[in-house]
Amino acid sequence: LTNNGTVDMDQVSNLSCNALTNTATGVLDCGTNTASQITVSGNWNDAGTVNPGNSTVNLTGNSKSITTSSSTDFYHLNINGNYTAYNGLDISGNMNINTNGVFNAGNFTHRVAGAWNDSSGTFTGGTSTVIFVGSTQSLNTDVGSGNNRFYNLTIGDGIATPSVSVT
Repeated sequence: LTNNGTVDMDQVSNLSCNALTNTATGVLDCGTNTASQITVSGNWNDAGTVNPGNSTVNLTGNSKSITTSSSTDFYHLNINGNYTAYNGLDISGNMNINTNGVFNAGNFTHRVAGAWNDSSGTFTGGTSTVIFVGSTQSLNTDVGSGNNRFYNLTIGDGIATPSVSVT
């Protein structure tokens, strides 16, 4: 899907595509009245505007990339494939790295306002920073296997008083 105009997810609750390209003039309005589901099996390339609403984005491809330009890129993000970030991500909801999911964070700063769960997938922290910016969050990770390690984890952004439960 290549978007040069406006896609309004209030009109469509589910969208599946091989790859998503939101051009500089594109607006992806993920819906404020619905909890839309967007499934992409290829690269996520956003050079335009994303209004994440209450949506869930499911990334399912192998050896694919995530490139964004928005200030809030995702509401809920599920990694079900192998994805590498090519810039920092802002997630205003939950981040889930599911079974068979691999997220390569690179050397960027990623902000998460909801829960983080990588207990059944693989998180490769690289030299990245993950900042928990919500007031009540949970962290569910599997560091016992040595796969899921944060390089730099920051709890709180200096604005909200954080409360994080770790399992």
